[in-house]
Amino acid sequence: MHLLQISMVLGLAICLVHNVHSMDFDLMNFARDTVMEYSSGTERTVNILQPQLKVVNPPVNPYKRRNKKKSRRRRPVDGHGGVVGAGGGGGGFLSMRKHRRKFRFRRPPSGYRRNRKPQTKLTFITRTKTYRRRSKPSNKFLEAMATIERAVAEAEVARSRIRYSDQKLQDMKKTIKLAVQKRMFQFARHRLGQALFLIKNHNSTPTSRSRRSTQNQASVFMDDLKQTMGPAQFDKFMAVMGDVTLMFAIDTTGSMADEIDTAKRIAVDVINYQRENPVSYILSPFNDPTTGPVTFRETTEGALFVDAINKLKATGGGDCPELTMKGILDALYEGPDPGSPMYVFTDASAKDATPENINEVKIMAKFLGKVVINFFTTALCRGSSVTDSPFMQIAEATSGQMLSLTSATELQNLNGFTGSVLGGSTIINSGCNIFNRKKRAALTASRYSIKIDDSIGNMSICVTTDRPNQGAAISLTDSQGVTITSGKVSMSKVSIYEIASPRVGTWTLVIPPSAGMHNYFVKSNSDQNIDFDYYFLMLIKKPASEVPVTDPLIGENSKVVITLAGNEKTRKNSVVLELITKYGKHIRDLQLTPDSRGVRYTATFTPPSRPFKLKIKGTTKRGNPFERISRSIVEPKHVQLRVLHSANDFTLRRGTSSTVTFHLYNSANVNKRVKINVKDRLGYARINGLKVRTIRRGRWAFFSVLFRTPMSAAIGTCDTAFISVSVNNGAEIVSQPVQLIVIK
Repeated sequence: MHLLQISMVLGLAICLVHNVHSMDFDLMNFARDTVMEYSSGTERTVNILQPQLKVVNPPVNPYKRRNKKKSRRRRPVDGHGGVVGAGGGGGGFLSMRKHRRKFRFRRPPSGYRRNRKPQTKLTFITRTKTYRRRSKPSNKFLEAMATIERAVAEAEVARSRIRYSDQKLQDMKKTIKLAVQKRMFQFARHRLGQALFLIKNHNSTPTSRSRRSTQNQASVFMDDLKQTMGPAQFDKFMAVMGDVTLMFAIDTTGSMADEIDTAKRIAVDVINYQRENPVSYILSPFNDPTTGPVTFRETTEGALFVDAINKLKATGGGDCPELTMKGILDALYEGPDPGSPMYVFTDASAKDATPENINEVKIMAKFLGKVVINFFTTALCRGSSVTDSPFMQIAEATSGQMLSLTSATELQNLNGFTGSVLGGSTIINSGCNIFNRKKRAALTASRYSIKIDDSIGNMSICVTTDRPNQGAAISLTDSQGVTITSGKVSMSKVSIYEIASPRVGTWTLVIPPSAGMHNYFVKSNSDQNIDFDYYFLMLIKKPASEVPVTDPLIGENSKVVITLAGNEKTRKNSVVLELITKYGKHIRDLQLTPDSRGVRYTATFTPPSRPFKLKIKGTTKRGNPFERISRSIVEPKHVQLRVLHSANDFTLRRGTSSTVTFHLYNSANVNKRVKINVKDRLGYARINGLKVRTIRRGRWAFFSVLFRTPMSAAIGTCDTAFISVSVNNGAEIVSQPVQLIVIK
């Protein structure tokens, strides 16, 4: 009997294993083949308004000379009803002419300082720009495709809750168009992935005729979408031309006048640089106690972005810390292109750097396609530290950097660095010596090897240090041992290299011990690099399936799916995955299994309990080694939070209510007490049911968020809800943003 029970258990286990619904790459290949037909884009010509700064010399004397009119009146002498003359009396009149001044100046206003320095005047010119059809897909397009493929995977898991109908496809088409108009690009790409899954799943039969019919229906859907949007808007939706947004979040307190002027000059240089990819613009000013208003400008309106910076007034302040986090979030919620860079200009710490706000910034940056956030800090404000930990946390989490500058003059040197990443931000290498901060200071120089492969067109290297060094002894040598000096910009604590067409091979970066703590990033600025995207799959039991998630669970077996951009340049069986710490130190290697096309790779592993990054290594078809590092940090947790279902397909109808259901899972071997919180931009959302509950070990729970949409809501309005779950009084925090759009 005992043996019979064992055999039954084993048989059940085998059945469960075989019945697990594994991820179907055929569905993803179908989506990829459909979308790839639109990778070339449509040629178009536009008129772009560009800014120019003209030097204007002020007049020598800005105040007009005023001559006093001659008077014919004579002053009567004493005894004749007048004043006493110079001699104290006597007859006749005393002429005033010899006492009259020929002219006098108007007195300048109080506090006036004559400024003889040349002034700059902002002017606008219009030029014509033609965007040509592409011969090869851009990395941004491939990133968009990776988002669509993940949406297909999510739809496959939820297939029982998604019903096909012609009307549903028409509604989805309208929603996608509306979302793109409102710059909800990630939302729209997820809806497109869901639509492609519905088309494929509805027509899934083994006959070749059916396969052709399915592909035709998908192409018709895409063509209709392109026609209703217009070619230019469709290309932007798919990031065909490598679309990107330049974001400036600028502190406007009284001490920032020089920095605001320098930011304007940087913006002019960036906008006027000749590049092939379209750039839109977001400006988010912040102060204390207010922020905004946020300005968005299209690619053709770059000069108006500069004009908005030009109109900023440096006023207020006084207590040093400012509302920096609010300024960053305002820019993120404005709708940048996925994966865009943000630059934060400030000379103060953040007044609103609460754990909740820092977490929201990091999660939203990842949610919006891995936005990279950099901080440009100048001088000190009442002794505030330029190594402010909230800024460092955000920079580390988004693969940005915090650049400590001594003045606005040093800030001006960053125009090339600011503009270069708009062409792409593939991370070739990165590292630091921060992990040695508790050890005795190193007595020898730090040496870093950088592998440069044949897919890299342009690259930038940025080194930041905590001690002033003016770039002294920081050296870079190429694969033939030649020291690189051209393209190097050195500041007090920052050194930057801008290199075009770097020589293939292993380069060496040397940073002396006198520089102190330091970090560096090596990024490729080309838009056709070898790069990768990824997500994780979690095994759930009911129904048995693999569910896409952002971060894996501590102690649970996970599968990672790597999607390789530029796979046609690599040797399929050479690619290896390495887990590294967020500081770049080796954890362990994982063997990857490629799919038939060499586009996707998978590996099963138990994740480490600490935060880590992914690093892929391999060989190009020309025989050169390559390395790439993920932009985001992976943070395994014991509690998993994910979106399970939306009652109305993530839309809000005016005058009605809608719910979104979430799934919580506790992988720990102890019970977890959680507190659920939600906040949204429009104030429509609230938690349905209990906000505080206990999740038993190894078990799951569900909760829903209710959205009440007023009749006055404008069609096309985006409501982003940020759901956060505090575990055991903040020992862990897991978060999940969700976007919904108001429709008719």
